[in-house]
Amino acid sequence: MTPELINAIAAFIGATAWPAIAVFFLVTFRGAIVKMLENVSSVTFGGLKAELSKVKGEKEQAERRADEALEAEQDLEIENEVLQERVSSAIEIDRGLKTTNDGGDGLAKMVERVTKYHTQLKNLFQNRKGEKLTTAQIRDIVKSSSDLKTVESWVLPSDHCSNHSNRASCKCAGTPDAVFERLKRGHYRVL
Repeated sequence: MTPELINAIAAFIGATAWPAIAVFFLVTFRGAIVKMLENVSSVTFGGLKAELSKVKGEKEQAERRADEALEAEQDLEIENEVLQERVSSAIEIDRGLKTTNDGGDGLAKMVERVTKYHTQLKNLFQNRKGEKLTTAQIRDIVKSSSDLKTVESWVLPSDHCSNHSNRASCKCAGTPDAVFERLKRGHYRVL
């Protein structure tokens, strides 16, 4: 072996050693590097600066969407429970208060019963005008009221809306006397 050949081999090893070490390091510590970079918003190497805020923002947006989906699911569960209670009560009303063979008076009795609690509900939310609340939050407020906690299954925000109503909703539904405005499913603004 000549000295030139030895120098060429040494130069080759020197040129390829650093990238090989870097690749080995990245492969070996990949998990730790990923965890570290999850919380980094920007990286600077010399004069190069890379912004990672888009990735971080997308992660936060995905987490927010997941939270909203969970909240919507919880609202649906609450509405389902309330609906089951109301169906049972409606059946009882229909059996006990039906005055015609076609049952037309049963629906009227349900409207009367829902409307019966309108004034108490309006008074309960009078100091919350403009607030945006979920069905679950409204239900918690109703439960905390000594006047309404025993009849909470008859107090649904959608029965007292200016822009949405159920079949047997309060007489205030669709009028200026409504208590809530429906923003989207399970979300309301107090009027």
